[in-house]
Amino acid sequence: MIQAKIQPLQSSEFANIRPLLKHFNREATRIVIKNVFKINPACYFQNFIDASNLQATIKLEEIGDSSLTFSETLIDSNNKEVLVERLLKETILDGTSRRQAKFPDWYIEKYSHIKGKGKYPSLSKVTIPRFPVDCFSQSVVLRQSDTDYNRHTNFTVYIKFCMDCATEAAINGYLIHYKEDMCKFPTETVKIDFIGESYAGDTLTTCMWQDGDDIQKFRFIILKGKKTLINSVFTFGLVKFQDAKL
Repeated sequence: MIQAKIQPLQSSEFANIRPLLKHFNREATRIVIKNVFKINPACYFQNFIDASNLQATIKLEEIGDSSLTFSETLIDSNNKEVLVERLLKETILDGTSRRQAKFPDWYIEKYSHIKGKGKYPSLSKVTIPRFPVDCFSQSVVLRQSDTDYNRHTNFTVYIKFCMDCATEAAINGYLIHYKEDMCKFPTETVKIDFIGESYAGDTLTTCMWQDGDDIQKFRFIILKGKKTLINSVFTFGLVKFQDAKL
């Protein structure tokens, strides 16, 4: 298990990311293919303006032939309470073929002790669900400000689209129990599969529906035409923030 503070990862020194990227062509980039978040409700009552009491850690948990799995935690250093847990799966995208690049032998050998452990079933490949014909949907045209340095849509924008769509569904009476801005309810878990790319000028459609067995679980599919780009599941708390007693 390889562990570091968050800054080394951002500088691409952590887990030998920089030499790994240099192995491929100049246009090779890191992309996120799966995110899983678990959020402690106490997180929403933190003062993030003063982050002196927060501690972030990151670990390289395992590697595959073309993927890296990291775990991240955000901790309140005052009481050691875990505020956010995140599992992140990413890959290296070949700039020419736009396909996942297979890692070189030297990299796989270096991290052979954490090769293919399969310890996180939540990061396994999932079957994309078929959305119901009566699902709520919302379309948007992507802006330049929605893109990142690779010129494709930043992964955080897809989370925003899901939240916007859920709020529109709520205030238009489509949902059970939830009738207001969904930002008033704590997001407890988020699971996202990043399947395809999109760019400024593309029209995307977010389709969402409430799970038939669990009203706290919202399912989202984001489409570009008929192509699925995002498959996601959010879980929301039932009690609004102003009504919560923490």
